[in-house]
Amino acid sequence: MNISSIETGAGLTLKTEGLAERFDYEISIVVDDPGLKEGAIDFIDLVVRYVEAGYRVAPDETLGYGCWVTKMHLNDKRELLFFEQSPVTGVYVPGISTTLRLWAEQHAVCERAGADYAAPTFDQMIVISDGILEGDPADGVRYPSPEHMSGWWLTTDRFDGDVKNLKTVHTQHVSVSRPDLVRFLALPFGYRFHGPTNDVWLDEKINN
Repeated sequence: MNISSIETGAGLTLKTEGLAERFDYEISIVVDDPGLKEGAIDFIDLVVRYVEAGYRVAPDETLGYGCWVTKMHLNDKRELLFFEQSPVTGVYVPGISTTLRLWAEQHAVCERAGADYAAPTFDQMIVISDGILEGDPADGVRYPSPEHMSGWWLTTDRFDGDVKNLKTVHTQHVSVSRPDLVRFLALPFGYRFHGPTNDVWLDEKINN
């Protein structure tokens, strides 16, 4: 399998060559910045590995990548196209530029902290206080948790200390509402962040 790329005024289109011989379709990816090319190739490689492992594509099926969500569409040309949720509207738009930028930001934060990359899936749950979805400055801490929970607790100055006033929502909901916080969410259990200053540290009390 080869991957060709075509640069246009709107960005870059990458397309596999030779995949259709085995799976009856090629993969086509659009990004708005040629600088995202390597990230797009890594994404294509991941999808190919899924397919080679027996994964079958269903119409309008979603695929999580980091904490962001992409959606697949197989067109009449037998091209598997990818869409992503817009961080502005939440609706699906062509391409995966936001997905790749957030993936890169998450890895950069983990590298800066010397931490392993451990992004929650988009369907795991996050505990939040009032003010998170509204865009207030946020603090976060990640605790070891059951499988359905991400472990993240995100709070703002609106939190009064009463856990009864906290809410539990899907990671996807937080990601779309607060893409500025997504960069921190791949930090593993035991880490904290202070959003306004971008401080990140390991909380020894959680790990002991």
